[in-house]
Amino acid sequence: MVQILPKTSSDLGWSDVLEELAGRCQTERGAHRARATDGYERREDAQRRIEVVQQCRLAADENIRLSLDGVTDLRPVLSRVDKGGVLTSEDLLAVAATLRAASGLRRQGRTLAENRPALAELLTGINVLSDVRVAIDDCFDDSGDLADHASPELGQLRDRARNLREEAIRRLREMLADPVVQHRLQDDYYTDRDGRYVLPVKAELRHEVKGIVLGSSASGATVFMEPEAVIDVNNRIKLATAELEREVRRILAGLSDLVRMERSELISTLERLALIDVVGASARLAEDLGCAEVSFSDHGQLDLRGLRHPLMVLAGTEVVPNDVRLTPGSTLVVTGPNTGGKTVLIKTVGLCALMVRAGLVPSCLGQSRIPFYDVVLTDMGDDQSITRSLSTFSAHMTNVGRLLDLADSAALVLLDEVAVGTDPVQGAALARAIVEALADREAMVLVTTHYAQLKELPTKDPRFVNASMGFDLERIRPTYEMIPNAPGSSSALSVARKLGLPSELLERAAGLLDPAAAKLDRLLEQLEVERRALASGQQDLEAERTSVARRRAELDKAERAMEEQRKAFRKRGYDEAVTALRGARDELDRSRKRLRMVRREDDLAAEERQINSRANDVAQHAPPPDAPPSRPAKAAELAVGIEVWVAQLGGLARVVSVDRSGISVQAGALKLRVEPDDVRIPNSPSGRPSAGPRAQKNAYKPPGHMPTGTQDSEELNHFREPQTTCDLRGLRVDEAEEHLARFLDRMILEEAASVLIIHGHGTGALRKMVRQQLGSTASMGQLRGGRRGEGGDGVTVAFFRS
Repeated sequence: MVQILPKTSSDLGWSDVLEELAGRCQTERGAHRARATDGYERREDAQRRIEVVQQCRLAADENIRLSLDGVTDLRPVLSRVDKGGVLTSEDLLAVAATLRAASGLRRQGRTLAENRPALAELLTGINVLSDVRVAIDDCFDDSGDLADHASPELGQLRDRARNLREEAIRRLREMLADPVVQHRLQDDYYTDRDGRYVLPVKAELRHEVKGIVLGSSASGATVFMEPEAVIDVNNRIKLATAELEREVRRILAGLSDLVRMERSELISTLERLALIDVVGASARLAEDLGCAEVSFSDHGQLDLRGLRHPLMVLAGTEVVPNDVRLTPGSTLVVTGPNTGGKTVLIKTVGLCALMVRAGLVPSCLGQSRIPFYDVVLTDMGDDQSITRSLSTFSAHMTNVGRLLDLADSAALVLLDEVAVGTDPVQGAALARAIVEALADREAMVLVTTHYAQLKELPTKDPRFVNASMGFDLERIRPTYEMIPNAPGSSSALSVARKLGLPSELLERAAGLLDPAAAKLDRLLEQLEVERRALASGQQDLEAERTSVARRRAELDKAERAMEEQRKAFRKRGYDEAVTALRGARDELDRSRKRLRMVRREDDLAAEERQINSRANDVAQHAPPPDAPPSRPAKAAELAVGIEVWVAQLGGLARVVSVDRSGISVQAGALKLRVEPDDVRIPNSPSGRPSAGPRAQKNAYKPPGHMPTGTQDSEELNHFREPQTTCDLRGLRVDEAEEHLARFLDRMILEEAASVLIIHGHGTGALRKMVRQQLGSTASMGQLRGGRRGEGGDGVTVAFFRS
């Protein structure tokens, strides 16, 4: 890592950015590492870190959180164990919890290997020291105490100590139950002093109780006596407790030795965990800043889009984003009024350079590119020092001397109000000489100034570029918007006039100005006014465009909704008509039965013709199908022979002629004259216009046209299914006619594409009836006989119109 120059860090507020980073860390060690962040030496390392941070952001978007819960700063623990100390249970549990968190992160890394490889590599590289964690976990129970099975002796010693305490308590309870003893006690309880069980005896009666006095109350009214009956048990408890403590210490010492042996690996694990913490904090910082992607430029170009000062954004300040673009070795001369944002702008560029050097995503809203600067050099602020006898000007010149020594083609130099604090004429000349010297060293420079000599440089030297910060003279406030390729006016007299200074004073000041400088300043002010007027007009125009587009979208949406509603109404009416038709069919069945009984066949035939007429009317009003995926036809595309979707037909037709008055299309034997606007070109995966699946099957053909059963046209394919097949064999003609009518009604309602009617060969009466009824059905398209494998002329295949 390369340390950032202290002067640069101080001028740009780098430590404040690092404090924001540290505040987003989950662990103390991570926060400590964040505050010590420096720059990478190699561009590849910085790019790799930014890539890991961006992948961490993507993982967070998928609700994948890098949890460091349980991670503790173990440095004090490792320092103590390194000196031969024995760790406490709490210390060992902290070690185990930290390693457990490390193990969880490594498991996460394995799941991310395919989609987030850079982040996965960081996580899977953790040494989780499973042997250490397992050894500690095995010795402790869920409550955090050493488990009885931590050693073969520990459980036995605890049992012995517990039994002895129970024995002592049993004897004491017997004494408490003795009326004679009760008389001598201050209260009916037992307690302990220094690990020995005692009774509270009245001080004046202590001579009546055999035992040893181990203490007294603060008032002296009560003495705590160890009764003679429990002295021996207390002694054995003391010995058992001491032996138990030695065993506990021996177990803890063994675990401490295990930690000591892995001390170096543990330190490595802690550093990796701290790094993961900083990466996660970097991702959260980038998210809070709303940062876009960034990459290092290959040829030294600076292209920062939507640039904003990170600390201002995090403070909740409304920040105006700016774009900064510079070519290698160029100098940006930033001018404009005081408090207009010049210094903030160049500081923000400097912070972005430091952030990417440190592997952080810079605070840009758009995809940006930035060089990998070897060093960022600054001269800002007031560095005067009374103790060192340095004035403001002297301090700046001392610092500029150092900058000139360090600046080269890999340096970014930021100068705020260069060469101020001295005679303005000499200061302007010195400022020009300084920036020219830096340009000779091919450094990329951003300089703020009020000097006219520097504003004029871009007109004489292509290495220099002007930019200014906008200022609203009407409202007397800066806009903070950077205007590229335009110098800015300091606007001192205009601001003073708006603020109410006496006009005679302002006129006197204007008369003292150099005429050329005054003219330039007026021109720059007028340019800013005109630019703001133009920008306002553009904003109004854009707002109007947005409003029109929004209104158009609303109208399109309303139109689509009305069309859907119209289709729904028509479909509902059609369904109701089909339902009514079914009712008529049922009534026809009942009438047929009655009329047969009285042999009135003529009346029956008349009623059936009436119902068939109603069925045809219903079919004529069936809702048209939606057009297949298609686009409006262009005049140049309409050529003889191409297929088009014709709304009037509800299906495909072929263009047979094109002239100025329109086009003619043909579907089977039907020819139709249509307007070009009434047809559409269907989309086709193969690149040629074609119909959709149903239209391919159902292209309209006059019912009278009866192709042979051997014809193999794609448009006449029927996929035989039980629900679209009607078997009339074995029925009389009149029964078959009734059955077929009901079947066709159902198929119309279910919007079947085609049907297959089995009538057999026989005398041909059934076949004739079937084809006559199908031919007279208005919703029916083309008919054909069966093909080989379908039943030949013993079946009829019928295709409904689309």
